[in-house]
Amino acid sequence: MTLLLLVACEGNLAVSTDTGTDTGDTGDVVVDPVPDMSGYTSELSFTYDTWGEDYDCEDDALGTAVELTEGSEYDALKETCALCDHFYVVTLDHTKMCDSDWLEVPQDDYRGLVLDDEAQAAQVYRFDQGDDGSMTEMLLDGSASWDGWVLTFGSTIDWLGGDMLVEGTITFVE
Repeated sequence: MTLLLLVACEGNLAVSTDTGTDTGDTGDVVVDPVPDMSGYTSELSFTYDTWGEDYDCEDDALGTAVELTEGSEYDALKETCALCDHFYVVTLDHTKMCDSDWLEVPQDDYRGLVLDDEAQAAQVYRFDQGDDGSMTEMLLDGSASWDGWVLTFGSTIDWLGGDMLVEGTITFVE
């Protein structure tokens, strides 16, 4: 840092330059990373067994989700789940589990999350959209694990007279 000092005394002008060192803290500011809540990736595992040992369906799907923050779908979701902190529309890499026509997940599947950072817990909801635009909710997991970056959940859903186990991992990036 250079300081220019002008001194006027009885018509004389003196010039001084100070090239002293700035002693202020110039270290980098460390900012803790935070997850980008505007979207996530997910890994889902489906296990379905309706006819005893004769038939087992196991399939995995990868998903990407984009957060909804406005619009008619957001309004319907918020009306249905006032406790939810975030709403997402999820797209899976395939919708027909086990290559069947009867075990299908909608292409635009809706999720709601209630996150508790302090307790490291979460609730995961799934929503179905009616023909009139209204939403109905299903609690997938009321005691999911949440570490601030990764959410892990599991749910058993009654599907066509059998139990379908869905386990998932949702990952947010910085």
